Amino acid sequence: MMQFSVAPWRVLDPAHLKAVLKAVQLREKHISYILKLARQSASTGEPMMRSLEYAFPHQGYERVNDQFLLGDRILVAPVLEKDARDRAVVLPPGRWQGFDGKRYAGPARVTRPVRLDELCYFEKAD
Repeated sequence: MMQFSVAPWRVLDPAHLKAVLKAVQLREKHISYILKLARQSASTGEPMMRSLEYAFPHQGYERVNDQFLLGDRILVAPVLEKDARDRAVVLPPGRWQGFDGKRYAGPARVTRPVRLDELCYFEKAD
């Protein structure tokens, strides 16, 4: 589900509207996975959005509170600071592919440049 308080095309400048439309396209790309997680969550009670500590208990991730996993396959690290150009990310164990197509081996800490119209996320490549 995506909710807008007001129609974005009515209030946003072109650069911010482009960013919103790109986010909607990203959601569409992953919609089947999101719906699968919603069905699983309804039947098992397991959350769709999970902290790293939840998914990787007792591995030192309890303090990572600015990124999350969508299910066990997509790690999201949103940019939370206005005008930030880079995003530091903690990658848990496994192989991950970034939103920019680059591959990483976890556990690791990486810093990625992120533009206004991008969401910093990584997909499990294992």
